[in-house]
Amino acid sequence: MKGNRDPSFLDRINGVFICFVASAMRHSLKVWRTGDCNPVIQEFKYETAWCTYERLMNTWEIHLKAIQDLIVNNIKADLARRIAAQVRLVEVEPVNAPQVEDEGRYEAELRKELEHS
Repeated sequence: MKGNRDPSFLDRINGVFICFVASAMRHSLKVWRTGDCNPVIQEFKYETAWCTYERLMNTWEIHLKAIQDLIVNNIKADLARRIAAQVRLVEVEPVNAPQVEDEGRYEAELRKELEHS
């Protein structure tokens, strides 16, 4: 995963966010439904997407708070699992130079290694 991760990202996901993202996705799918961008459909903005967003918010508000919480928590858990699967293990290298405790012994080891190579 590139860039910085905001640890509070998942905490900010709520019903409003989900409805907004779903509205944007629906708009994009509608624009690209034939495989080519449909120039007749305008860009995603309030004037072109408010109906979808309002319908999704009205649908969201039909559900009890307990159901809304379950939906949000399931989405967060799925996102957390997907994000964790993308994280690559990174080996952090120290910036400090290694310290040689015994310069004489180190020099002798290097000379011996050079003789055998």
